[in-house]
Amino acid sequence: MPGKGPAHSACHHRVLATRRIFQHIELSRLSDEELLELREMVLTEANSRQAESEGSSFELF
Repeated sequence: MPGKGPAHSACHHRVLATRRIFQHIELSRLSDEELLELREMVLTEANSRQAESEGSSFELF
């Protein structure tokens, strides 16, 4: 089948980057409010993981 298979993996990743898709979320389709909410969720998760890896019992925001 043309356009399918491992040989087209690079093409697929290029399309995802161009369309700004991550884990089936098309970022360009999010409203400004949704994008800000997602940003806050990602920052909270990153801070939580960093605190866990450093052995800290509190989160920094």
